Amino acid sequence: MVDIEDLTEEELDVLHQYYEALADKAEEEDDIHCSHSIDAAERQSHLKSALEKKNTKRNTKAKN
Repeated sequence: MVDIEDLTEEELDVLHQYYEALADKAEEEDDIHCSHSIDAAERQSHLKSALEKKNTKRNTKAKN
């Protein structure tokens, strides 16, 4: 929970951007019970992409 009553307009904008980015990451996640910070979600996304590329290369080599 976030207490926003005393925040400035600029602080509200930053908070909005943070939650918007977090929501975008949550939409990309398959597991709705997963909980992430934006930093953790970014790291996991990069790791997942790297593993998918590695698996694609492995599958391509296996077919040849």
